[in-house]
Amino acid sequence: MSMDNSFVSIVDLPNEVLLNIFNKLNNFDVLYSLVGVNKKLDNVACDRTFTQFIDLTTISSSEKDDSKTNATLNRFCLHILPRIHNNVECLTVDACFLERILHSNKYFNLHRITLINLDVNRTSHIFNGIVLDLFTLKKYQISELVITIDYEVSSISMLILLIDIYHRIFVLLSNLKYLDLDVNNTYLFSKSLLSGLSSTTCVSSSITHLRIKLHNFDDCLCLLDGRFNQLHTFIVKLEYIHDPSLLRRTPSEIIHNSSILLNNTLGLQ
Repeated sequence: MSMDNSFVSIVDLPNEVLLNIFNKLNNFDVLYSLVGVNKKLDNVACDRTFTQFIDLTTISSSEKDDSKTNATLNRFCLHILPRIHNNVECLTVDACFLERILHSNKYFNLHRITLINLDVNRTSHIFNGIVLDLFTLKKYQISELVITIDYEVSSISMLILLIDIYHRIFVLLSNLKYLDLDVNNTYLFSKSLLSGLSSTTCVSSSITHLRIKLHNFDDCLCLLDGRFNQLHTFIVKLEYIHDPSLLRRTPSEIIHNSSILLNNTLGLQ
């Protein structure tokens, strides 16, 4: 048998096999490479089971002003997303590209957004714009938010911006059920991130899962004061406790507030 006769083209493979292969690859790379190339591969790549979770992190924010990056995003937004936008349930994207992606199409089934490399200097712009609409308009059902802030918080002005991020999330995003908020870089300030956040103005009371990084023990107590009465999972990372006396000052308050979380957890069983 000749090599020509024994060769099996990828387009001859069953759809199920193709999907198994595609699922081992980054779906952005698959979509960008195959959509518009071959009808069968095109249809399989745009299958709902493959396009529910879109990961755009292979597009680097360090190249956001690069002409090649802009051309890549233009093709994806104009020619690929219109084919799959109703399938997308979870979106992972560098924060600097979020607005461009969201403006390009409507995502009526989108319920989870993961933002990486959020620049604290652009927070107000992001949360006052289309992202706020996504979380507040009833036609959108965004209930899960994951944010990673990689920028170094090296000054008081940067810390103030970081505090603003935390406040906006807890006050403005009323439909959240799952929140994962992480600051990758250690900052050397003891100021509370949640100071001034009144429990009466905190409207994210529907949160059931909260994972957060903090540097102030009072913030932990704030989050367990009963404002999140649906909370059943609370994961907190404390890099450093600036005032260890707080651990001795309020043990009864810690126990009381923790019992609220325990009761919510037991209620799930």
